[in-house]
Amino acid sequence: MGELTEDPFVLEAVGDVFQSLDGGSTWIQKGDAGNGAGYRGIVANHSDYLFVLRKNGEVHGSDDEGSTWSEVSDIGNYQDLVDITVDGNDYLYVAREGGEVFQSTDSGANWNSKGDADPSASSGFIGLAYDSSDNLYLLVTNGSVYMSVDSGSTWTYRGDAGLDTDYQDITTDDRDYVYVITASGYVNESQDSGSSWSYRADVGSETYTAIEWGYDSYLYAVATTGEVYRSSDGGGSWTYRGDAGGVSDFTDFTAIIPEFEAVVLPLVAVLLISAMTMSRKRKNRRRF
Repeated sequence: MGELTEDPFVLEAVGDVFQSLDGGSTWIQKGDAGNGAGYRGIVANHSDYLFVLRKNGEVHGSDDEGSTWSEVSDIGNYQDLVDITVDGNDYLYVAREGGEVFQSTDSGANWNSKGDADPSASSGFIGLAYDSSDNLYLLVTNGSVYMSVDSGSTWTYRGDAGLDTDYQDITTDDRDYVYVITASGYVNESQDSGSSWSYRADVGSETYTAIEWGYDSYLYAVATTGEVYRSSDGGGSWTYRGDAGGVSDFTDFTAIIPEFEAVVLPLVAVLLISAMTMSRKRKNRRRF
C-alpha cells in the first residue's frame, strides 16, 4: 500500500484520478479507474484503500493511492448510482437517485440493499455522507436532507438546506457539522444534524460538483472544470488553491483518512512498550 497521506484526490467522469501533494495547489494524474464514462464518486477507507463508483454499479479499487485500479464488484444492473461513502467500520455505502442505499461490509466485494430514504421518489437524490456519530446523510437536489442512525436501514427527513434547486453534494467535518453546496457555489451549514441550516458563503463564480472535509482542518470545494478551493473557517470564506485539469467533467473529491496513521501506529507503539515492560518484569523476577 502507498504511504499514508491526507492529501486529496479528485475524480473525472471518465475515470481519471488526480492527486495533490500540497493541499490542492498542484495536481498529478495518478491512474485511470477504467474505460468509459459515468464515474460518480471516490472515497478512501481507513486502510489507505481508494474506491470509485460508476453510475452503472461498478466499483473499482486501488491499494496504491490511485496508480492502478481493478474492478472490485458490480452492484447490479443500474444506471443511477450517484455517490459512495465509508463509515467508521470501513463499511461502504452507495446511493441511487431514488434514495435506495446499499451497504458492503467486505470492502466492496458484496452488497446488500439496506433501505430507501423515500420509497415514493424515483430521482433527485445526489449526495451521501457519514459522520463520526455513526449517522448517514442523504441529500436531494432540492435541498432536502435525510438521516439514518442505523446504517441505512431506516431514514428520517431532517430539514431543508435552503430554497435552491441545484444542490450537488453533502459532507461532514470533525465536529459533525453538516455542509452542502449548490452548483452555483452556495455553501450552507447545519450544526444539529441537518435540522436547521445557515448560509455560510459563496465559493466563487464556477459550477461546483463536490464539497468535502479534507481531514486537514480544511473544507474543499471542487468545480466541474477542476478548480479547487478550500476553507479554514467552516465554509465562511474560501481561497483558490489550484486547478486539477483543463477538462469540464470532474465529479468528486476525497482525502485519505488519517486515523489509521494517527491511531493504529500509536497503538502499536503502546503494545510494544507494554511487551518490553512485561519482559523486564520477568527478568527482574528471575534475579530473586
